[in-house]
Amino acid sequence: MTDENLLPDISVKQTGLTRKAPSGSLVSSRSFWLGVSLIIFCGGLDVTYIAEIITGETRHGVSSQLGLITFMAGLVFVGWKLVEAKLREGKAWKELREEQLILSRAKTNGGTLTVSETALESGISILDAKKAFERLSLSGVCQVDVTDEGELCYNFPSLRLKLDMAEKQYQSIDIKQVRQFESNGS
Repeated sequence: MTDENLLPDISVKQTGLTRKAPSGSLVSSRSFWLGVSLIIFCGGLDVTYIAEIITGETRHGVSSQLGLITFMAGLVFVGWKLVEAKLREGKAWKELREEQLILSRAKTNGGTLTVSETALESGISILDAKKAFERLSLSGVCQVDVTDEGELCYNFPSLRLKLDMAEKQYQSIDIKQVRQFESNGS
């Protein structure tokens, strides 16, 4: 059950990125399709020009054909780089969404999560959740502990500290209210 509406809005304010995450799919990107078009069209022309040289049916001479082949190969390379950049960008946005989702789940769960409960609650695969936890632990955001059952448990100390502070404030308010009630009642 992966619902894009359940994922947090990743904006400039939350992450420091320069723009909002793309709302559409990867293949709706203009640069992706431009890259695919360059690869197909220019790659096809390269194959045609090479075939003309091999068969000896060059219309404009071998040197002209080699120049066109080189030019078209450059355009194929540019197309490949456009497609590769869009694929890399899509992967980066996916990883960022997963990490933000895990952090928000950790905040609501008191700073402690496991891979299985995260995958179940957030709708991401176990493999993706595990990779996201590994990225977070390598960057020092969370610590890894092992439960008595042998399951990896990821602790987010900064989120747990905030929860503990909120509980202490709540408890101190309760004590103050009880003392105030006692002083008013006596």
